[in-house]
Amino acid sequence: MRLTVAGVGAALVVLAGAGAACLPPCEAQVDCPERSYCSDEGQCQTDCTNDQDCAADQTCSLDGRCQVGSRPLVRFVSPAPDAYVEGAFDVEVEVTFKGRAADVRLRLDGAEPGGAAGCGAFFPSAQSLLGEALTETVQVVRFSDVRASGAAFTLRAEANTALAPDDLGGATLRLTGPADDQLDGVEILRPASPVVADDAVLGRLDVAFHRDVGAVWGTVTPFAGFPGPTRLLAEGAAIDDVAVLLARGRQVVELETDVGRCEVPVEVPPAGFGGVEAGLAFFSSAPTSLKLVVYTERDDGVQVVCEEAGGGPGCGATGGSLGVASAGHKWNRFDADDGVYGIAVVPGAVSPQVRAELRLSRDDAHVAFLGPRLLDPNAGEIWLAARLYVIDGRLTIESLDRLTTEVPPTLPSAW
Repeated sequence: MRLTVAGVGAALVVLAGAGAACLPPCEAQVDCPERSYCSDEGQCQTDCTNDQDCAADQTCSLDGRCQVGSRPLVRFVSPAPDAYVEGAFDVEVEVTFKGRAADVRLRLDGAEPGGAAGCGAFFPSAQSLLGEALTETVQVVRFSDVRASGAAFTLRAEANTALAPDDLGGATLRLTGPADDQLDGVEILRPASPVVADDAVLGRLDVAFHRDVGAVWGTVTPFAGFPGPTRLLAEGAAIDDVAVLLARGRQVVELETDVGRCEVPVEVPPAGFGGVEAGLAFFSSAPTSLKLVVYTERDDGVQVVCEEAGGGPGCGATGGSLGVASAGHKWNRFDADDGVYGIAVVPGAVSPQVRAELRLSRDDAHVAFLGPRLLDPNAGEIWLAARLYVIDGRLTIESLDRLTTEVPPTLPSAW
């Protein structure tokens, strides 16, 4: 017979020898049955079965421990422990809690809360649950589009109630993924979190390589939409950072070299703009600058040019990098009233050839990538990238991808 004292002044909970012997050894909470926990000695253990077994200022937790507050009980439902996963998969977590509300989060174990680790495109996620006061609620939460993060990684789910936000219940799940030789060779030094500035068009990643590489190629795959083209991001003997055109929203940036590849989770949060946003990134061997211009031809008769210096009705904010540089970005926002819109990239400085790329988003959601396109500012080349049609609020994109040295007509329907 084993005697467990739940607390000073608490009732004594006597666990009969037969019942205690039935509790299995454990390495993690997932190994223990309900109403028990994995002790430091590696044995599933139960200290209480109800609140009466605990001290006056304590309650019996959902995993059989006397404690102050009410810690939720968290259990992974799927995938199974040590399962092999790849690509995107779903994770189901069962949360048992007392009270009107609880929050549950899923992250990589060993990573900073909100961050990601390793060469896997994992995004932390969170959901809120509703319950009943003084009543035990059991809910199964599904986290979709979870990404593998290396050959062996561990997920951690944590939950807390609104009444005791610091009293976390949690569980871990060990999984296996693509072999190290498939996700290896590149180390991401920055950013440590998959969140970047809300006006980001050109993302910069500090990288380190296990040995010298000649070039780094990159592909951006938004969660919503088709992947962008694979682009040469950097080449040379000493590469310590790469710049890439980002989509609005969540995406996976895949970096590939001759020593391996690395998937980086990146999220560009909403800008809070309800119209269309065009984003431009440009790259050159010498300092340069480009301008992003939108020509509008609306059905209500409004015809204006939206550019950095301003515009007129329907033109929104503009921004981006200032001056000249070998790499830069611009963005231009405009209303999406019914009509025809032309997207043009115009030289802003004399320079050798420039590689230009565009992204389009609407209502803070990614729509499409355009380009890349080489243009020669020394020759006065202008890139007529696309014509947009908005009919009954529906957006359609016509890729033009045409170079001209003539000033385009102010009416994009005439391009």
